Amino acid sequence: MKRVLVIEGEVEDRRRLTAELSSHGFDVRACKDGVSAIHELEESHGKSRHFDFVVTDAR
Repeated sequence: MKRVLVIEGEVEDRRRLTAELSSHGFDVRACKDGVSAIHELEESHGKSRHFDFVVTDAR
């Protein structure tokens, strides 16, 4: 399963994009800003679970 990190400040856009990607079989993690995205990237790197795609600012 491909992993996607979504970085989107607007709550509704983040939820919508996460739901859409999940419905197509992606494992999605969503963050509201760059600080939380960096934390997510560091955490995933430590577990050797890298992201295949990063989507920023959906608008």
